[in-house]
Amino acid sequence: MNLKIKTDTLKTMVSKAAKASINNKMVPLTGLMNIELVNGKLNITTSDAVNFFTVSENDIAGENFSVVVLTDLFNKLVSKTTSENV
Repeated sequence: MNLKIKTDTLKTMVSKAAKASINNKMVPLTGLMNIELVNGKLNITTSDAVNFFTVSENDIAGENFSVVVLTDLFNKLVSKTTSENV
């Protein structure tokens, strides 16, 4: 897995996607975030158990991958990142 993106872009994308997640303990899907890079297009998807919300960004350098992370934990981690690129 390899990805290079500006931190500000990633922060914006993760923040928008996290707002659509309701993190309901009774529905585990609502606390997860899918991050997927396919052919240079980065998609971050969250859900509120009824709707899915996807934030996309084109022209991202890296290898194709798909990973699922905890929304709250990843959002906090990205918001504290200070480097120019991730």
